[in-house]
Amino acid sequence: MRVAVVHYHLRIGGVTTVIDQAARALGALGVQVCVLAGERPAVELAAPAAVIPGLAYGRHELSASDILKQADEVASRLLGGAPDVWHIHNHSLGKNLVVPRLACALASAARPLVLQMHDFAEDGRPANYELLLAGLADGEPATLGPALYPRASHVHYAFLNRRDQHAFMRAGLPESRAHYLPNAVVSPPSAGEAPPRTDLVIYPTRAIRRKNVGEMVFWAALDRSGRRYALTRAPRNPEHAAGYNRWVDFSAAHRLPVEFGLAEKSPLSFPELMRSAACAITTSVAEGFGLAFLEPWLMDCPLTGRALPEIAGEFKNDGLDLSGLYDRLDVPLKWAGAGNLRRALQDAMGRVYASYHRELLPQDVEQAFNAAVQNNFADFGRLDESMQQQVIEHILNNPADARDIRPSALNIPDAVVPFNKNTVLEKYGPARYGERLREIYRAAAESGPAHEDALDAESILDQFLLPERFNLLRT
Repeated sequence: MRVAVVHYHLRIGGVTTVIDQAARALGALGVQVCVLAGERPAVELAAPAAVIPGLAYGRHELSASDILKQADEVASRLLGGAPDVWHIHNHSLGKNLVVPRLACALASAARPLVLQMHDFAEDGRPANYELLLAGLADGEPATLGPALYPRASHVHYAFLNRRDQHAFMRAGLPESRAHYLPNAVVSPPSAGEAPPRTDLVIYPTRAIRRKNVGEMVFWAALDRSGRRYALTRAPRNPEHAAGYNRWVDFSAAHRLPVEFGLAEKSPLSFPELMRSAACAITTSVAEGFGLAFLEPWLMDCPLTGRALPEIAGEFKNDGLDLSGLYDRLDVPLKWAGAGNLRRALQDAMGRVYASYHRELLPQDVEQAFNAAVQNNFADFGRLDESMQQQVIEHILNNPADARDIRPSALNIPDAVVPFNKNTVLEKYGPARYGERLREIYRAAAESGPAHEDALDAESILDQFLLPERFNLLRT
């Protein structure tokens, strides 16, 4: 089988790592892979790669027929023949108009096609969505379905989680063409003897806003055991710098046992840091795949923190013991202020809905409020930074009130580390990933070409804008 993989770029990390791991796993199964991207690879890949500049981020004047001709020629040269299957990553992200045109051109030409979804323009990226709407939408009212989400027997979609899979099925994608494809998880190399365990609680993440840094700071403020808390990396994007520095300054002002940017300062490698920690913590309020729920176990590190049921639920179904995680972190609403929360939701939801050309209704705000608040307790992860700091200061000034927090302490599940490590390797290792992906390719290649129409793009947007899913830390 010959497969052509397409992405905007091949920069270090992210989708590039996914592509490289897939190429290695597929190569072991006899599947021949080539990669087409808009930029030269920043790392050495396990598959031959070529650059087609029109695939890169930005505005490019390439028609569907032009990009299809270029892609066909380059892929056939690299593979020694026409691809049996095309595999495009994040075609609908809104980083340019050429990649979605290529996807629809391949679908119209009856080429077996796999569209793998990692991120979405509909999910907190209104500028990307606006680019797609302005450049691709057609009809009255304008709809993106035909230009973005082709539906045909030979077009299959792959998703990192069941939440996104089910959203597309509700938009009209048949279950037989909606594939669950969790990323491969690779065990980091172990360099010599493990360092001794310390009292460190480590948050292995880059501190962008949705990572909910304030919740880690909250636990540090509550902890009386003498443990230290650390976040590994500062944000790269300048847009996140002000929010990050606010937590750095807040923690220093209140003399909290928190260190920021630990991995950038420590002489230990990342695996060594993880193996030296008492546990890892995650407090993120949104994830696409959920590597944070799997990777710590491979470095013999127990995991505590926030679960994200939409993501972690599938890992639990596969046998992983995530009993150290909580679904909500409830604090008395009065500490943040009901009026503060309602006003923040009204303002933020109004901006987000308007950016997607949707009207915000009063009941939308009320639904979001009711999702954040239960029985006069607010989920700490649904508050914005100002309210989070207000809550932490209340606890610091009134330590006896900590008894009203649910859960009242972190649960560190040391005993399940060996079991979870084996489960992750078995269920999410590279070999299993390669087998899953090869089966998806076979399903696409063996589906007789029959063009149908398009998915309901408005339904997909509606599901990402559900008020009960709204979170202030994602705006």
